[in-house]
Amino acid sequence: KLPTCYTRELRDRPKFVECLTCRLGNIQSYTNQGISRLSDFFSESSRPQELTREWSFSSASTLKRFESPEDYKSDAFLKLVEKLEPSVRLAYLATRKWIEKEKIEALCLFNGRMDVTRGIYEAAQASNIPVVTHERSWFGDGIQLYPQVHCLSLKPVWEMVSTWANKPLTRKQALAAARTGAKRFLKMNLTEWRAYHLNSQSVSWPQSGPGPKVLILPSSSNEIWGHQDWSCQWPDILSGFEAVLDRLSPKSPNVVLRCHPNWGQNIGKQDGSHPERYYSQWAVKKGIHCIGSKDNVDTLDLIAQADIVLVSVSSAALEAGLLGKQIITVSPSNYHTAGFTINAHTKENLETMDSLKSREEVIRKTLRFVYTVSSRLPQYVDHVRAENAFGYKYFAGADPARFMKLFTERSLRADDDQFCSGEKEEDSVIQLLMEKKWKDVLNETTANKREAPDRVVRRPSYRWMDKLRSLAPVGDR
Repeated sequence: KLPTCYTRELRDRPKFVECLTCRLGNIQSYTNQGISRLSDFFSESSRPQELTREWSFSSASTLKRFESPEDYKSDAFLKLVEKLEPSVRLAYLATRKWIEKEKIEALCLFNGRMDVTRGIYEAAQASNIPVVTHERSWFGDGIQLYPQVHCLSLKPVWEMVSTWANKPLTRKQALAAARTGAKRFLKMNLTEWRAYHLNSQSVSWPQSGPGPKVLILPSSSNEIWGHQDWSCQWPDILSGFEAVLDRLSPKSPNVVLRCHPNWGQNIGKQDGSHPERYYSQWAVKKGIHCIGSKDNVDTLDLIAQADIVLVSVSSAALEAGLLGKQIITVSPSNYHTAGFTINAHTKENLETMDSLKSREEVIRKTLRFVYTVSSRLPQYVDHVRAENAFGYKYFAGADPARFMKLFTERSLRADDDQFCSGEKEEDSVIQLLMEKKWKDVLNETTANKREAPDRVVRRPSYRWMDKLRSLAPVGDR
């Protein structure tokens, strides 16, 4: 009964197909008890509100994969915002009524940034009740649960990462983090929502000449655009890249820009032409060698050969960090407080580029970061285990009191709060990484024996859907 939604705008399938798919797969396929329908609380507001327009920005930005400042001033962006806003407004007003009628005291919801979920999230905030948003964790295990903020917020990440950046890992923890990284290098990271380079080819550094080898790895901004935590302090990302390059070696021919492989893939019906055009045209203008998104070049090979990796928010900083590279960031990210990057977020920060980090320090801090975002930040990591990008196993023993404390304390605790008194237990694992012994890392086993997983199943008449779902493309493909 919504005028439209993100999922319907994402693909060219008929409305009845998208709506039927959503209804078949929703919570009613698991239980028919205690369910309210949002449509029962719909009411019309006389005109769009500025706030609900703003809440539609993230969905509109992501749908068309906009990138440049000009994209966000375009009629295409503004028209899409106007199309999505009524659904956001309906969801917001209906949720306010639902909270009041049902006397809801706390709310947990998925995502919180996309159209209807954003309206629900904002309704909870306006009703002054505690709210927790949940999402898939980065590496699959556990559940991302953020109190009082939606899934784009970096505040819980910064706090957790900063807290644990200087606390040494036990050998077991270090190996767990190292395995997460090793799977990327061995192209086995199949529990991540998106995995790249799985069939890519090795390549030699495409440039030659004096100066450091600088690899630029830009990322799309469409999913994070408009959120203050991710806001770049440079006029734009390209201005940051230019300032760093001028500081490093303004006449160096040894600079390569690798367009993100994601830009060569469609998400729904939308290709990645906006970001690819934005960054590749800049590279041509600056005389920088540009490798296109559809080029089957192995980005990991380029990282391994680079002296410096220049990024905005690219997750490839993880691989660069595990290789001990000098990583320069030009904007806030989920890892810039971890201690393994050089952060040139303002003109004043450019001087920090003179303070190079040792290879061992970069690897050590990256390892701690990986463990934090894979095993401390997500909750119930031991009880929710990913089999692949969309399949999970669930194990008994999870403490529901931890979940309730997210509402009462409105703060996030580390799922694993153990650490080591010194760095000795990390050292042997770091040595394996310095020698790039990825297979040896995977062969080291520290896993605990587990009981058989619990089954979380749909109602009998809906169970056929999971078999059908396993044959279909994942999510937004």
